[in-house]
Amino acid sequence: MQSEGANFLRKLPNASQKLKIFRTNSENLESFLRAIEGCNGVIIRHSVDFEDENDDNTKIQRAITAILGVLKACFDSKTIKRVIYTSSDGAIGYVTEGQDVIVDENS
Repeated sequence: MQSEGANFLRKLPNASQKLKIFRTNSENLESFLRAIEGCNGVIIRHSVDFEDENDDNTKIQRAITAILGVLKACFDSKTIKRVIYTSSDGAIGYVTEGQDVIVDENS
């Protein structure tokens, strides 16, 4: 997968030999199971589809269900030793251009 958002990962030492990046569909766990086969670590970034016309509660429930499914697949794999979950953009909202705002776990 060639995604600009993952470029920093590709620059890590030995990434060309040890790192594989997959685009998966969290509503289709088969795509995820193929991606984690033989792996010992997973980095997950789940994004919420803000263009989706469903109400916010439905979007949130869909995201929770998807992440729990992915975590269960990691647990069931017996090879995954570490999962890193990076927050969705939806957790911090959007900052208006020109605002000097720092958003972190204390915000």
